[in-house]
Amino acid sequence: MEPLIIKRKGQAIVKIIIGAIFTILGTGNIITSLGELRTISLIANIFIIILGISNFTPYSGSSSTSLVPGGHDLKIRWRGWALWKHVRPEEVEKIVLDRLFILINRKERKPVRLDLDSFEKEQKTQIYNFFIEYAKLKNIPLERPGSNQE
Repeated sequence: MEPLIIKRKGQAIVKIIIGAIFTILGTGNIITSLGELRTISLIANIFIIILGISNFTPYSGSSSTSLVPGGHDLKIRWRGWALWKHVRPEEVEKIVLDRLFILINRKERKPVRLDLDSFEKEQKTQIYNFFIEYAKLKNIPLERPGSNQE
């Protein structure tokens, strides 16, 4: 089974613009107030610069959605998540495919909810097809509310 990776260019562009604005504002504020700079003001401006630079790193939230099936688990990195979630097929009770979200119910742990509200129709179809194929491959019960199929 192939991994599914959906790139989101709009979100990446917004992150770059916000990072650039924060970095420029923090640097400009330090330069314009060099003579009368207080310690608290310097710390605040350095913090603003760090926030701006952090928008350029991959750990400030994902601008892509990744679903990577592995030998022992499914690695999920949803838009805006800083870290990967690992879901083992043995711990999955069922997968619920709804119009606005996908819910992975786990037996002993908190369910994983994947919101689909900001995806386009083709992207939602790709994600639905991925989970349908994954559920068949791993023999996981699949529930589709409103379609009388399980």
